[in-house]
Amino acid sequence: MGDFVAVSLEKRSAHKRQTLMEMLDLGMTMVHLDARSEGVCVPAQHTKDSHLRLNFSYRFRLEVLEVGEQEILASLSFDDMAFPCVIPWSAVFAMTSHVSGEFQVWQEELPEEMLTEMAESMRGNQMSKLPLKEAEQTNEDAKTDDEELEEGRTVRRVRHLRVIK
Repeated sequence: MGDFVAVSLEKRSAHKRQTLMEMLDLGMTMVHLDARSEGVCVPAQHTKDSHLRLNFSYRFRLEVLEVGEQEILASLSFDDMAFPCVIPWSAVFAMTSHVSGEFQVWQEELPEEMLTEMAESMRGNQMSKLPLKEAEQTNEDAKTDDEELEEGRTVRRVRHLRVIK
């Protein structure tokens, strides 16, 4: 079981690294991380943040920006002072491209507080906002992509979020 977990972590780290490099090629990218995670080095005022958001861009001309296999090393500016940050991939749970709007999340790494907030939000707010007609619609009522195409409609499914397992 331990080997499976290690391989899974390695694959997630490699995927996060690849995702960051692709997003950075487009432009500014926000990395969402749990600053309380082991190995994270950020300024003291942020070490207890369960959801720290840091922006990265090649245009920032950072003194240090290394996207490594195990971590991100970067000299980032906090209150106009450079700080050498270390962000292990295990602390990163999401990324957002400011250019494309793409948002990537790794649910396995989400902090417990965020999972709790999301569950409460879905239970309370989202369920009460569903229109009655949508709730009553059955699969029999829904048209398939083939039926839509037969009627001359273009079918385009846009995914805004991707779930990584």
